[in-house]
Amino acid sequence: MARKIRILFVTHLFYPAIGGVELHIKHLSEELIKREYEVKVLTSNAYSTEAFFLEDKRRIEKAQETINGIQVVRLTFRTFGRGILNKLRSIACRVKFPFSDWLRLISFGPRNRRFIDKIMVYNPDVIYAAPLPTLNAYYAYKAAKRMKKPLIIIPSYHIFDPCSFYNKIFFKMMREADIVMAQSPMEKEYLAKEGAIDPENIIILPPLPLKEHQLESGRKNKIQIRKRYGIKESFIVLYLGQHGVHKKVNVVLEAMRYVWQHMDMQDVALVIAGGTTDNTDLLKKQASILEQTCNGKVYFIDNFPAEEKEDIFQMSDIFICLSEMESFGIVFVEALNCGVPVIASKNSVARYIVEESETGILVEPGTITEVAGAIIELLADEEMRKRFSKNARRKAAENYHPQRILDKWEDVIANVTTN
Repeated sequence: MARKIRILFVTHLFYPAIGGVELHIKHLSEELIKREYEVKVLTSNAYSTEAFFLEDKRRIEKAQETINGIQVVRLTFRTFGRGILNKLRSIACRVKFPFSDWLRLISFGPRNRRFIDKIMVYNPDVIYAAPLPTLNAYYAYKAAKRMKKPLIIIPSYHIFDPCSFYNKIFFKMMREADIVMAQSPMEKEYLAKEGAIDPENIIILPPLPLKEHQLESGRKNKIQIRKRYGIKESFIVLYLGQHGVHKKVNVVLEAMRYVWQHMDMQDVALVIAGGTTDNTDLLKKQASILEQTCNGKVYFIDNFPAEEKEDIFQMSDIFICLSEMESFGIVFVEALNCGVPVIASKNSVARYIVEESETGILVEPGTITEVAGAIIELLADEEMRKRFSKNARRKAAENYHPQRILDKWEDVIANVTTN
């Protein structure tokens, strides 16, 4: 019997940490195991990237465990000197000087060179490194070079954050990798142009946003779900995701001010669901002021269990996410799959997922009135919402069926292991 191909994902965070990359790696690992691969994840013991360079002190206790067949090893990391590194990174973003690229790389963490030792001990057949700009990807690159093992980098680039991502070291890593896995045409075009990476080595392959059972799930009773969360309003505008500043939830809140001031939009609630961050308290203060001054209603569903996500989508009438920092945006596909019309930034990767006037509306986040206008337009037009909803479910099934995506992943694995 042939030995199973050993795949190692070297990632910054992993479940129970929640985020787009974390969800993608978990889903992909589970499905590859079903296809008879041996999968291991080497990661940090942090719950968020804020633990690497800010003040998040939460840590995952288990250093080793098996999750749905995935062997998970978590390493600690150093935080000593992060205050100085943060200041130096801030300077390096504005002024280029010798070693500025190195400073920016090191400052993001997780800092622990034992990543390299662990990779070499495991001796995988294929190494996946995800994402940039975190330091674990560099450790994976160094180990792959020493071992002469195939390296696939999933950069998950945030194109509109040059301080973090425009780094000559990252471009060198990707030029020397066997495959660079871009998640959108926009990301591929950027990497080829700015990083001088051979376009032939850049494969566009979306993450695994859905599982097969999610495609088969039917519509649920909105009223019953809303009762469970204590929501009485007739319409729900949903933001679902982490509360980080880059997500622009504050812009959504400000747009809702205009919505609630509209005479026909008093029976609308904004639901903000997702992982808390250092920015959460500011968002809750902003929401409280709006509730007092505009008679609006904002519900926060913080750190909800993963199994509640589909219900939260299905109870909503509109999903809105204005972030421009995503390399893909799994939440957009999840919303479409639940039949929820989407409002997103026309400048982001969402434009490759959300079809204008077919499954949602693309807006300029810098223009609050445009954002508010899109919300009002969708809420006021039931026929439009129904049409978008029907199209959304169909597009999710057509474009993001997990088995088709997995077949392409297997082709990539076969290519790098045979060559």
